Amino acid sequence: MSEAQLSVEPLFSTPLARFQVDDFVNTYIDLDFDIENDDDWFQNPKQKNVWNHQSHDILAEEGYENLSKMVQSAVETYLYNVLCYSKEIKAVRTSSWITIGHDESATAEHLHTNSLYSGILYLKSLPKSGDLYFVTNDNPNYTSTTIKPQPVTFNIFNSSSYRVTPNTGDIFVFPSHLRHGVTPNTSGESRCALAFNYFVEGPISDDHTNYLYLKYETH
Repeated sequence: MSEAQLSVEPLFSTPLARFQVDDFVNTYIDLDFDIENDDDWFQNPKQKNVWNHQSHDILAEEGYENLSKMVQSAVETYLYNVLCYSKEIKAVRTSSWITIGHDESATAEHLHTNSLYSGILYLKSLPKSGDLYFVTNDNPNYTSTTIKPQPVTFNIFNSSSYRVTPNTGDIFVFPSHLRHGVTPNTSGESRCALAFNYFVEGPISDDHTNYLYLKYETH
């Protein structure tokens, strides 16, 4: 009897897209300023050594047009090329904000509510600035809810967590319900990230019994 051929399919995945912009140069945020005395910034009460810009949609601000186009292109590529949505369904940005994490800063595990797709564009991320990590819930797909055998080697099929090391210019796009966080920044310098949330607009389904058309309105 010949040896059986193994084929494994990663069913029902949660796709994480990474866009690497090799020639990216941060000309948008000057990180050498007195952030504690700048009214445009406030210290995040839930994240250690993390500061947030006051704007709830920084990509709509003057001077951020190129970044807005980069993010929009990445999200559209994710929706149309990865998820294969109809181009009648439009990607609509609902919010975007900038965070600066000083030395020893960390971002606690969280998810994004009131949005469908989220992402992060790294304006500055040096070696040891902190890894971006993702986690599943307590009941991963590879085993049952009643027993959870411990793997001796982790891979894409049996892991409940995953981490990546961002570089300056990287853009990540993922479903908003995916829990994520950032490990401590030990680089000795600040890291800077632009986060964003998206919804969709248009004919979501034309099926007779579950027809849905969404229209996003700003206030």
